[in-house]
Amino acid sequence: MKKKNIIIILIIYMFFSFINLQNTDLLVKQFLFYAATIFFIYFFKTDIIHKNIRLLYLFFNALLLYLLLFGKEINGSKSWLVLGRFLIQPSEFMKIILLIYLSFIATKYENYKIKCLIITLIPAILTFLEPDTGNVMFYFVTLLAVIFYKEGNTLSILKYGTALILLVIIFLTVYLNFTEEFIKVFGYSIYYRLDRVFSLFNNSSYQLNRALIGIGNAHLFGSDKIVSIPYQTTDFAFSYLTSNVGFIGILGFLLFNLCVNLYFIKSIRYNVGMNRSVVFSFIVMKITQETIHILMNIGLFPITGITLPFISYGGSSLLSYALILAYISKDNCSMVDSKDKVELGMEQGLHKLGEVWKVRLPQLLQAHLKEME
Repeated sequence: MKKKNIIIILIIYMFFSFINLQNTDLLVKQFLFYAATIFFIYFFKTDIIHKNIRLLYLFFNALLLYLLLFGKEINGSKSWLVLGRFLIQPSEFMKIILLIYLSFIATKYENYKIKCLIITLIPAILTFLEPDTGNVMFYFVTLLAVIFYKEGNTLSILKYGTALILLVIIFLTVYLNFTEEFIKVFGYSIYYRLDRVFSLFNNSSYQLNRALIGIGNAHLFGSDKIVSIPYQTTDFAFSYLTSNVGFIGILGFLLFNLCVNLYFIKSIRYNVGMNRSVVFSFIVMKITQETIHILMNIGLFPITGITLPFISYGGSSLLSYALILAYISKDNCSMVDSKDKVELGMEQGLHKLGEVWKVRLPQLLQAHLKEME
């Protein structure tokens, strides 16, 4: 992927994001976050990340531990590092650092599964205790994506995915039978988080009801009277965007987003080794996050505080995605070693040869048939 194309994609995403933030004091901040993101992608030499991935992993784990012990509680969570007027969420950056580190481990070692599981569990436990359930979910989505890429078959993802689902079922079953004991150990935050899950089945969520009203009031090109939705610039950005641009506008956004995802998927074949694993895992994470956010906004998934990538307000989310987009950009050739460059060149050469034969073979057959006549 060329940096120029990535920056054009970001500018279009920025336009949709600004629609949600118009007439708010968040618009200027979001513009600064986007400007920093584009600057980062264009100028940052991401081989620094590649060479220091272990140190970055340890650093962000240390930040998560610091927040858990000494962090300031904001909206019932110690997920935020206060830097003047700005709030930084280390778990968002850990999501990306973990993706790169797991890809590195899976590519380097044959017996990688236990290593990757331990590497995932450490930030997952720290993030869960903050509490930040949404990013914990994506830590494990990343783990499953890396395993699926490495193993190369659907059976592996079904096996590990089923094991994860069984663990969640066991956890919920134990919680329902020993609720008081859970609250004593984990505090009331565990109660509120799981209450969001169960509210999906009894239609008792005020936020969800307002989000559905917002979507229902949208006309072809937007609602005349915008409905106030809690967390409309973050957790319910899709609902609010639908209310702002209408069904024609949201269809345009979904088609654009689909084209972006297909562009990212196509780019997989232009990467090799660890880089290919990183690109694949990033695509899985992005599509999963978008899907969960949209399903959450229409009442088909529990409310877990998962934002819509590039649309929801937030500097940590944007800058963390800048990290991964800079990493996988085609211009960063320094991250590909000589062996990988040879492999990539052979792969591209074979692909071009195949394209040539698709055209030439029918022509040769037609010429041969004419000679026989």
